[in-house]
Amino acid sequence: MRLNMAWVAALVAALPCWAGPAAADRPLVTHFGPFTMQSDSQGQVSSSVFEMQAQTNGPIEARYVASRGHCSSLKVHFEVDGAPRAMSGVLPAGGDSGYVYLGRFAPGAHKVALRAEGVAGGCNLGRLQGWSGDAFLRVTASGDPSVGADLGAVVIESAHVNWAWGHREGGCWVGDSGVAASFDYPPGSPAWKPVRTSDGLYEAGDLTDRFSLGRAELGQIPAGERRSLAGMAALIGGAAAGPISRRQAMNDAGEATLTAYVLNPGRGAYRAVLLSGSGDLTIVNHAPAAADVIRRLKALTAAQACLKLTAPAHR
Repeated sequence: MRLNMAWVAALVAALPCWAGPAAADRPLVTHFGPFTMQSDSQGQVSSSVFEMQAQTNGPIEARYVASRGHCSSLKVHFEVDGAPRAMSGVLPAGGDSGYVYLGRFAPGAHKVALRAEGVAGGCNLGRLQGWSGDAFLRVTASGDPSVGADLGAVVIESAHVNWAWGHREGGCWVGDSGVAASFDYPPGSPAWKPVRTSDGLYEAGDLTDRFSLGRAELGQIPAGERRSLAGMAALIGGAAAGPISRRQAMNDAGEATLTAYVLNPGRGAYRAVLLSGSGDLTIVNHAPAAADVIRRLKALTAAQACLKLTAPAHR
């Protein structure tokens, strides 16, 4: 899946920057650098990585600050234990990625790596020869009870998955916490396989993990739209009671879905409610409340931008 970057740019331009997930415990920050790396790659992606060790009991965040001495721009890929997790935007000399959430991991030591990708321009004529800068890791060694705190109580996800030519998955989500973000699973990434609770709920940490791969913060949702999202909780509960029909429509088109997640405060977990779907299957939630939720979403700037970004069939 490839995200519509024009919509990403439009949404970023319309919304102020998001400050990152909240943390109830004081995080441990470690500074690495300044460092310098050479690359013998014949292209833009660095053959060398800058590696760091993270000792964590769950979440890991990383930050990269490009050297002011760079004569061209670059992007940086974030990897954990050899698997790609996220990528920064284009960073000029002195550019700062900010802290990037890489996911929640099993307690213990994990290898975090930064891999640069050059951008043509300046002294870069089509090949990255070297890069430098400073890196930072932020972890919560004692565990982070606020995992999922940036999601909010109501989360709307527009996603697409396709297995026809290998697993590709990604999408966009908005929450009444005020966060709007996209996610994109790199080629070869395993599918999301959450473990549901005995009463069919998704743990907040599992939902956070779903949104962590290739996560890009798109901005803050205006206060009025946040209140509108929060006010949909009861309607979404009504949509959960509606019958859902699935009809085969085509083959190898993948599946685009619109899903709402509502927090159960007493359980600290989310109930998933499928609102609609298209692609190989045409999915209809026949509850009147489901149609009402979709209608209200279309009136919200951030939600509608997310729908156009990832799932045109929901428009």
